[in-house]
Amino acid sequence: MQQIFSSFYMSKHNGRRLLWHPYLGHCTLRANFPSGKKEMAVSLLQTIVLLLFNEGDGLSYTHLLQATGIEDRELKVTLQVEPPSPIQRGLGQCSPAPARCRLSPGICSALPLNLLLAPQSLACGKVRVLRKEPKGRDVNDTDAFFFDTTFKHSLFRIKV
Repeated sequence: MQQIFSSFYMSKHNGRRLLWHPYLGHCTLRANFPSGKKEMAVSLLQTIVLLLFNEGDGLSYTHLLQATGIEDRELKVTLQVEPPSPIQRGLGQCSPAPARCRLSPGICSALPLNLLLAPQSLACGKVRVLRKEPKGRDVNDTDAFFFDTTFKHSLFRIKV
């Protein structure tokens, strides 16, 4: 689909460059919980992970990694409480920091600022749609994830 649109766009607009930023994408998913139906606003990567739970419950981290095709670091960010710093991500340093950057001076990233500042969690954050076993803050290769059937939230629309 992406390739089809790219070729269409390039045929209409000469001399332009088309860049894809999957981190800026978001989706609204409808989920049926025992406590009722909910709409969840999630990132594109979170959507990919959540859709796998339509096939079954109790997916291992390695299964999620293989089924989604998401890089190891990015999948852990999607499932963890807080994303790692740009240095931990291996994106290095730059100087000077961009004017809008709220990170420590001299550090920036190729990723959008909102991805670095907002928690990207499905299993460890405030809104826990997935249950992680064993419990803990860090995501390891041996962890298993389950759809949380006891999930409750007072709002109909939830931003994860």
